This record gives sequence, C-alpha cells and structure tokens, in this order.
Amino acid sequence: MRKFAVIVAAGSGTRMGNLFPKQLASLFGKPVIRLTVEIFASAFNDINIIVVAHPDYLEETREAVAGFGAVVIPGSDSRFGSVKAGLALVEEAAIVFVHDGVRCLLTKVLIRRCYDMAVKYGNAVPVMPPVDSLRIIKGEKNERIDRYMVRLVQTPQTFQAGILKKAYAEANGEDFADDAEVAESAGVQINLVEGESTNIKLTYAADMSFAEMILAQRT
Repeated sequence: MRKFAVIVAAGSGTRMGNLFPKQLASLFGKPVIRLTVEIFASAFNDINIIVVAHPDYLEETREAVAGFGAVVIPGSDSRFGSVKAGLALVEEAAIVFVHDGVRCLLTKVLIRRCYDMAVKYGNAVPVMPPVDSLRIIKGEKNERIDRYMVRLVQTPQTFQAGILKKAYAEANGEDFADDAEVAESAGVQINLVEGESTNIKLTYAADMSFAEMILAQRT
C-alpha cells in the first residue's frame, strides 16, 4: 500500500526561547526536522514525505531535509490548517502518518506498529499511560482523576488516507487538538496502539538535553 508521511513543522518554537523555529535547531549535529525525516525514510524505502513548514523558513527547511525527496510546503497558523494542506498532496488509497516535526526520537518499530494497525483497522494512535497523579480543575475546586483511565497521546497518528481526508473536509472550524479528534468528529472509532516513552515533543530547552542523551545511547 502507498505510504505518505505528513510531518508538521510550521510552529515558531517560542516556548524553547529560540529566535527561530525549534525544528531547525541543531541536535546531535543535525537539524531536528532532518532527524525526524530520516527515521521515516528509514522505516520504509517507498514512503512519500511531505514537510509542512513555517512559511518564513521554507528554504531553510528544504535545505535541512535535502536528500530525502521530501516535498516542503508552507503551513498555516493552526495545526488543523497545516495538516489539511499536507493532506491535499496525499492519495486516497494510501496510509498516511501525521507526525509532529519535533518528535524526532520515535523509532522505526513504532512507525511500523502504527502502519500495521492502520492497514488492518483503519487507524492507529500511539499513546502512553501517565506516570504522575492527575487532578482536574473545576472552577475554584479540583479533584483527582484515575490515571489508569487516562492515556497521553502521541504521534504519528496513522490513518487510511481516505478516512482522514474525508474527516478534514467535513470538519467545521479548527478547534481540534489533533487528528484523532478530527476523525472522531466524523464518527470514526479511534484505535490506540502502544507508544514510546522517549517519543517526546521537544518543547523546552531541557528537552534538547534529554534528546541528546537518548540519541547518544542509540548511537
């Protein structure tokens, strides 16, 4: 089956304190976005990669991912708009991975696990159980949540492309946290698959040090 990866890398990275997007920051001697593209390219030798980049950094992003045949297109102010732009280049009869460009620590094992479930069941969303206690705020009060009933959602959120393209076409507004929510709004039952504890979204400066350590261990 044809395979596409829509890698969303249109953010500004303000929480990391950089003057440029964090997906272009250097990690283990390479731009973060290049590390992400590399792992998808190594998972399948026939995958089509679409990078949805910050509009002000298109050339820098193209340079960062050169050599993988990736198509780089401008993104939107919202994740919804960026994913929708990427999906426009995806064929209906395919499997599509939608992945955060700054989650560069995922493995080929996870990518293939998501692929296998999406082929069989229509979609696969990787999740991990929380390790901390959880509480929910209700006005001026708060109460505990049973953490064993909660899962932390990761990417790549993986779908039979026709299902996700249809859901995005039908979605009203852009108030969605991720692709699973968009698909669910169209009546799609979401299938959960085991994620990876190291598959973090690089958000803060400390995350870069953690990522360096993980990459050094793997090397």
